[in-house]
Amino acid sequence: MYPHTIRHTFCGRCFEAGTQPKVVQSIMGHQHYSTTIDIYTHVSESKYQEEAGKIGRAMEPEEMGNENNKKTDLDN
Repeated sequence: MYPHTIRHTFCGRCFEAGTQPKVVQSIMGHQHYSTTIDIYTHVSESKYQEEAGKIGRAMEPEEMGNENNKKTDLDN
């Protein structure tokens, strides 16, 4: 492992933890946001699977009896 690999891993983990992108950019010492995002950010397999699951759930049809689908007096 090369020391520079640690920077890539650190950056990716910051994003996975929900750290604000501009904060990560500042910590990494990058002048340009694109350097942080395009070069240093990598998606782990577990994060990929987690996000793919969100997309899959978003594509599922909602049940007709779902409480969120019931009309209220305000809908008329």
